Amino acid sequence: MRFTNGFLTAFLWFLCASFSGLLHATQNLLWITSDNAYAPLSDEWNTLGLTAPPGSSKQPIISADGTTLAFVSNAIHYNGEVRFTVDSSERVSLFDSLFVVDLKKDNHIIVAESPTEDRLSYRNSSPDLPRHGDNLVFTSTANQLSDTDQDRCELIIGTSYDCDEPRDIYLTNPTLQEHTNLSPILDLDSWESLYAGHPAESTPAISLDAKSIVFHTENGQLAGLENKIDDIVLYDVNEERWQIISRTDEGQSLGSSFNPKISSYGEQVLFASKSDATIPIYPPPPYSGDELYLFDRKLNRLIYAAVNENNAPIQAVSYDISPQGEHVIYSSYDCQLTCFFIHHWPSNSVIRIDAIKEDHLIDELVFAPDNRHILYTLASVTDDKEESDIILYDRLTDQHQQLATGSSPSIDDRALQLAFSSRADHPELGDQNGVEDIFLLTRNDIDPDGSLISEYYHEGLNHYFLTGFPGEKRFVDQGGAGKWRRTELSFKAWLTAETAPLEAVPVCRFYGTRGVGPNSHFYTAHAKECEAVQKDPGWTLETTTAFYILQPVTGKCPDNTDPVFRYYNGRAKYKDSNHRYTLYPEIPPDMENSGWIYEGIVMCAPR
Repeated sequence: MRFTNGFLTAFLWFLCASFSGLLHATQNLLWITSDNAYAPLSDEWNTLGLTAPPGSSKQPIISADGTTLAFVSNAIHYNGEVRFTVDSSERVSLFDSLFVVDLKKDNHIIVAESPTEDRLSYRNSSPDLPRHGDNLVFTSTANQLSDTDQDRCELIIGTSYDCDEPRDIYLTNPTLQEHTNLSPILDLDSWESLYAGHPAESTPAISLDAKSIVFHTENGQLAGLENKIDDIVLYDVNEERWQIISRTDEGQSLGSSFNPKISSYGEQVLFASKSDATIPIYPPPPYSGDELYLFDRKLNRLIYAAVNENNAPIQAVSYDISPQGEHVIYSSYDCQLTCFFIHHWPSNSVIRIDAIKEDHLIDELVFAPDNRHILYTLASVTDDKEESDIILYDRLTDQHQQLATGSSPSIDDRALQLAFSSRADHPELGDQNGVEDIFLLTRNDIDPDGSLISEYYHEGLNHYFLTGFPGEKRFVDQGGAGKWRRTELSFKAWLTAETAPLEAVPVCRFYGTRGVGPNSHFYTAHAKECEAVQKDPGWTLETTTAFYILQPVTGKCPDNTDPVFRYYNGRAKYKDSNHRYTLYPEIPPDMENSGWIYEGIVMCAPR
């Protein structure tokens, strides 16, 4: 990777240094669905007449960069006023409003309201956000129900009236309020109907790069089949092209398929498919007896994704896919829902992770965007409390940490901000409304001086690149340096000498000399190695203070640090040298098969 000229590089270094400080929330816990969560309130929020929390709220999702939060609430907009419905025997709101909170500007935005004539009527499925929160995907029944049907669906007691009309899938920019309805694009002659099935199973998912959307749909005529089934559709946003991925090569359906998950760049999709097996358990889980399938876009084939420690097929309950798409996590009846499995499907290796508490069942599994942490909820089988414990599991340290009590957890890529819903009151925040609310927890147990060194990959070059500078990250993320993309892997360090401890050392950063060396960067925390590389005409020193890190002692890292391993591609004779620096000791099979060489522990990253 190289910028176009020396002046631009120097300017970027100045820009990066100027923005090297980290931003941190001043409060540990925020009551997001309260009008006193932010002060002063935005004008748009005030004009809605919202002087109380927006009713019962649920299903929060936070963007990977931690800047945007979306959630669902049963607030209803009437003639400039916001009113709320109550989930009771007297009145049930089958429509919800979709709220987006811009955490950078302390601003609440209503994306979809119901019922109004000119707004989208949001339905009962969770939204999804990509990396930056500048896109949002959700389902809506806008323009599908008549005014009479809308009134009946809104006012009916219980669910005796069938409101499951077709729902469109929308991709929108929350700030600009620009909606793109995906259904008309997909409404081809081969489809009799295209819609998102039952509300509880209709959640669309968007990749972190916002280029792929996956959802399930029910149709009756596709491929000449007359029976109604649920299929998984993968949609390419840029090419406006769709593909059904829940069918065999012969076009046969796997069965009713639903609840898809997608990797960061849309290359792998994970979904469940109903089997004929019936497993008695009480209380029954939301998806009982489901087979788990992974669709690999590069291989263009389906892979059975859920196996136990003996590689025997099992049925999953809760599940998710890693950002890079190489790991699948799932809970199973094989361990009575008191553990979950991590399956590295390229190598078909499986490890079992037991829950931190006994007499608790794992209910929800979420892979964090950093590819390192896993969230799960634990429901007690001995207590009658409605709330579950939200646990953060660190794959590297094998440690479990309870963060909060609630449900529907979502976390950013630094594992710093946790969004969740909870029915528990928080009098210290003024919350005593007795309904489900959205909370944002900022972790205060992480070193505030630490900074993430992010890894990038270029598929064309098969090269890796590191940077900790916010300005440079933004430049690369926006495509300024070519087709580099984040791998979602990172480690912590310090960006300045002022924030680093005395024992930390500076890291030298080199770039291949133009016309002589490789199109690559090299990093070293060892002073002698830095001096030696400076004498090599194939490398040019860019800075002696790329970041600050700790060094291993006799090949081992100090306590409370993680070893950073280095791999070398062995292509010096081709002037194509490249090194990868990662916290993960196991070399991926694709790297090993490509001739990468393990070079040991070269740095120690603070936790």
